[in-house]
Amino acid sequence: MKLLHTSDWHLGHELYGVDRRDEFAAMLLNVRNAIDLHRPDAMIIAGDVFDTSMPAIEVQTVLANALVDFHRLHPDMVIVVTSGNHDSANRHEIFRTPWRALNVHAIGNINPSAPHDNIIEIPGKGYIAAVPFVNERILPADYFQRLVDSVPANDLPLVLSAHLAVVGADFSGHKRAQTETAEFVGNLRTLPIADIASGFDYLALGHIHSPQFIHGAGHHRARYCGSPLPVGFDEAAAPHGISLVEIQSRGDEPQVTHIEFEPLRRLVTLPDPTTFLPWDELLEYLKSYRADEPQLLRLNVLLNKPLPDNRRQLIADALTDPNLTLCTINARRPEVGAVAGVRVRSVSEFQAEDPLTIAKEYAAYAGMPLTEDMADLFREVLSEIKQQ
Repeated sequence: MKLLHTSDWHLGHELYGVDRRDEFAAMLLNVRNAIDLHRPDAMIIAGDVFDTSMPAIEVQTVLANALVDFHRLHPDMVIVVTSGNHDSANRHEIFRTPWRALNVHAIGNINPSAPHDNIIEIPGKGYIAAVPFVNERILPADYFQRLVDSVPANDLPLVLSAHLAVVGADFSGHKRAQTETAEFVGNLRTLPIADIASGFDYLALGHIHSPQFIHGAGHHRARYCGSPLPVGFDEAAAPHGISLVEIQSRGDEPQVTHIEFEPLRRLVTLPDPTTFLPWDELLEYLKSYRADEPQLLRLNVLLNKPLPDNRRQLIADALTDPNLTLCTINARRPEVGAVAGVRVRSVSEFQAEDPLTIAKEYAAYAGMPLTEDMADLFREVLSEIKQQ
């Protein structure tokens, strides 16, 4: 069986208010080209197809048009789309039946008493056991194993797909890295590979945005393909793209190739991700900065004095290279960070921040730090809100 493994498209995402429709169009063209070149038997989109649970009609149309285009290009390819923690499970389920006519399996929920409902047969090639994001409180402990055990026993490969956080993942650079711990990644509790299931040939994971194998289930059998487009500046260094997976028969080790996508616009932090310059020095730096490709910029500013009200105009005047577009100003006031652990944010940065990060900082500022039990409740409420 040959399949394309992709996840975390986050269609509709805006970066500090910057419209990224052209970037998503270029990304979807890259996916289309990969389908045309490799002619896979199946493609898995392992969750977080949309950036929010209530995407605009225009954004939903982008997905619909892409799936129809992919089907017309390669009608024999089975497409499996599962919901992630950013998606609405019900939105996936509404059109589950009509999508089947185009060889697309849209899966948003599970039925614990009927695991076979989430098993998709790739005729003559293999099986995909597809699991969307499910709140851990309603996910039976043995569900993954029962799902694997429900697959017919023959020589055809078995691929398990899931949107979750796995112990041992490298989540450095993840969008919400400042809130991550060994137990939680992106507000999802991490699970050991051994607690998921055994007996699969490949575990196609979604949720983490940098491509990586997870060891503990056998060499090269569990993998995050990463997002095809960086969602935030802290992810910019990762080689974004999709994974081509080939499995000969049940029990064989998968052969995995990362297909890297060239972004339409690179996300660049100036002067670099760890260096902050005072305002006047930064302006002088920008006047001589040049790029040979389109870039969205995050500027690291050290607040040794209040920023001028016309700061964006001053930056625009300094950036004479047409390839450069200001995205956000990342301001830091050392004395505040050192004393209170509070980071200065612009309005756009505050709006894009993880709610749990804000809650933890406010609680610490108020002298009543969040306990892990309180953080768990916060995550659960946040997850339920996103699913509405």
